[in-house]
Amino acid sequence: MIIRELEGSDTTEYRTLRLRALGKHPTAFASSYALQRGWPLDAFAGRLSKTSDSPDAFILRCFVEESLAGTVGLHREEGPTCMHGAAIFGMHVATERQDKGYGRALLGAALERARQMAGVKGGEKLYHRGEAKPSHWGRR
Repeated sequence: MIIRELEGSDTTEYRTLRLRALGKHPTAFASSYALQRGWPLDAFAGRLSKTSDSPDAFILRCFVEESLAGTVGLHREEGPTCMHGAAIFGMHVATERQDKGYGRALLGAALERARQMAGVKGGEKLYHRGEAKPSHWGRR
């Protein structure tokens, strides 16, 4: 397992996994399959470049056996009263890769990286951004 930041070269795999996640867990994300399936590949590439160019946001990927197994994003909140917090977004592990610890590893890597962001406090101000937490979150 390799966890690293998503790059432009990951765009096609990221789009495929993202659309699968949106289709399978529609209430777990703030966006929708219907909206994003029509996006050109450049829109997904732009999303990746926006986070890779920012010190306050990132999207990590978990790579297993030469394929993208999962992703998680994190961004610092904006505004003087909440910029000490960060939000998790876009968390998903491919169905065939679930229950193997990859999601836990992704979240751990995101939390560790968030703790290194200047001004973000511990882990107590991190939260899931979406309509509902996926039912499989928190399973061991």
